[in-house]
Amino acid sequence: LLTGASGGVGAALLQELLAQGRPVRALVRPESAHLVAGAGVEVAEGDLADPDSLRRAVEGAETVIHAACTFTEHAVDLAAMRILVEGWRGTGGFVFVSSIDAYGRPEPGEVAEGGPSAGPLTPYGQAKLDCERILLDAAATAPGPVSVVRSPIVWGPHRRLRDQLRWGATGALYQAALAGRPILLPEPSAGWAGASWVHSAA
Repeated sequence: LLTGASGGVGAALLQELLAQGRPVRALVRPESAHLVAGAGVEVAEGDLADPDSLRRAVEGAETVIHAACTFTEHAVDLAAMRILVEGWRGTGGFVFVSSIDAYGRPEPGEVAEGGPSAGPLTPYGQAKLDCERILLDAAATAPGPVSVVRSPIVWGPHRRLRDQLRWGATGALYQAALAGRPILLPEPSAGWAGASWVHSAA
């Protein structure tokens, strides 16, 4: 089961799973089903805010890759994580695609992978951290291995990700460069460059 398969990260993951010849059940909203339908994809129409659709989607899934997120409805994200964790019975593993926002704002310098969070956290970062805890707390009794991925960015040769470059978090930078307008770099002392600069680096 892959959640968020119609989003940028999920679309890249779906492309990779299909390239490996893996059968995928993709949880997507009905209006996005056409984005994922194709060979090797079983479409499970649903929504993070619809508990019954989540229960149906996770039933019988050997492996879960949870990449979906509302970004703003944190209570919905937490409830969805609980339902997916409780409903998963397969032994293939459960992977949660979290965010580096879960680290909070640690002191400058290198931060070890999986290191502790340092406040303050954004509401989004706190929700990601809380979802991580739900999964990791269940690890002792889970049927298979669990893992959390806090990748700074998921990037790849995929149309959805290229669209994000042009119009998403990096849109203002990309459009400025395309038009030959000046691009102001953030002050090094700011310590927090923001998503557009992380995406631009990638």
